[in-house]
Amino acid sequence: MLEHKTISLADQVFDRLEADMLIGKYKRGEILTELKISDNLGVSRTPVREALHRLAVEHIIEETARGCVVVGINEDDLRDIYEIRCVVEGM
Repeated sequence: MLEHKTISLADQVFDRLEADMLIGKYKRGEILTELKISDNLGVSRTPVREALHRLAVEHIIEETARGCVVVGINEDDLRDIYEIRCVVEGM
């Protein structure tokens, strides 16, 4: 039997923002606001707020008084990702 999973709107926003940061749509140091993102994605601010909080927990952005600042992924992070991937895929 196939199992169907529903993906929350916050998860969809998180995935979209993370992908956009990886491709460089949002540059390191850029300030993101809930309003700006919700307008761009056509969603309410609540799922955006949840997604931004998750990105902050994962240290992809930093929450400040002016908004969220993109920290991004640096070369060391990429190196770590590929090392982990090589080990996991080798298993």
